[in-house]
Amino acid sequence: MFDPPRYATRGVMGTLPQDVQFTLWAMVDLLCLQSGVKPDYLQVFELSPFMDRASELNQAIRQSQEQPCYVATNLMRVSAPVAVKVFIIDDGEHATMMLASEY
Repeated sequence: MFDPPRYATRGVMGTLPQDVQFTLWAMVDLLCLQSGVKPDYLQVFELSPFMDRASELNQAIRQSQEQPCYVATNLMRVSAPVAVKVFIIDDGEHATMMLASEY
């Protein structure tokens, strides 16, 4: 599950910096490697800006799935954080990263 080929929609390419896209794929890969957690075909990522202790704006990424229930959060430094919901869907033949608004 979530093996190549992997695709990203135009909305993702125009909205998310490449380092954020790579981080989302890495979070999926980490989930696939964790013992005891089977990845669901639908991964949901909620991205939001957050302020750190040095008053710098950064990116918070909350990953979730329904079956089995799983939630993880990553924080990363970016130059321009975004507030958007992203889906990664694995249909068995390929995995696609898309904005929730493109679904």
